[in-house]
Amino acid sequence: MDVSGVLGAAMTGVSDRLTAGLQAQDRLQAPFRDTAALISLAGGLAALLVIVWAIATHADGAIAAGASLATLAAFEAASAAARVLDAGAQASASARRLLERLQDAKSTYGGDTVLQSALP
Repeated sequence: MDVSGVLGAAMTGVSDRLTAGLQAQDRLQAPFRDTAALISLAGGLAALLVIVWAIATHADGAIAAGASLATLAAFEAASAAARVLDAGAQASASARRLLERLQDAKSTYGGDTVLQSALP
């Protein structure tokens, strides 16, 4: 991040926190990203299998292409749904961090005034 060397040691802590945050986000997203990739791969293989089946049985090419595309679309929709599931994990982690910050602020400043000012 520091190309010209003017940021100094103060930015080292910020850089470390940014790196740790990005790594934590990657750990949250990795299982869903991997699952989505496997579903997409399975969809591609199933679509290819439909085409191979159509060639082997001398089926109508247009029907086989349509069936192959429909199969691929169904698997891609399932893959997109798997990618969306990581939002729940991210929201949970964000809520946990917010709760920790609010509890720290409450213990530091005392009372519920911090919570009342943080929540509309």
